[in-house]
Amino acid sequence: MGPISFARVRNEMREMNENKEDPSQVDVFVATRTGQKGKELDSGTQAIIDKLKSHQEAGDTPEKAFTTVFGKEQPGRVQCYGRTITKTSLQKEREIAKIKQQHGETISSMKTKLHETKDRVQSLEDHVKLLLQQSSLGTNIDEALSLLRTKESTHDINSKQCPNGNDRPSSSTRDPK
Repeated sequence: MGPISFARVRNEMREMNENKEDPSQVDVFVATRTGQKGKELDSGTQAIIDKLKSHQEAGDTPEKAFTTVFGKEQPGRVQCYGRTITKTSLQKEREIAKIKQQHGETISSMKTKLHETKDRVQSLEDHVKLLLQQSSLGTNIDEALSLLRTKESTHDINSKQCPNGNDRPSSSTRDPK
């Protein structure tokens, strides 16, 4: 079948994760270096995995543990991410994900406000119906509501026109007396 890329391993690990977060470098390192069942690990690899685990147990974050064991990343690449990933591309991806999350939160809050506004309009409409029923004007309630809506829509159209009644202002600046 051939070797499996870091990106593929990372995607599989992200899909297996319950909250769909990216796995850390330590997790990817361990997953890609762990042999098949029954196959023993290289002693050097096992020692590195043990160091990583001991740093994490000591309270270090996975990134700090990875940096402590392997040292500073070389320019132009990031270990356990593949050949095409750089520090700047990772930083851009994180910023994009953060912005997407903020936009998602904004959209959801706007949707809730929209639903609240629709509910409020509906309750006001019901209140107007009730008031119209109580004041026996002799008019049909539906006709009165349609009249109200017609007045609102003509008001919206008139407010979009210019004060002189034209749809757009004259290009002339001269006063035609």
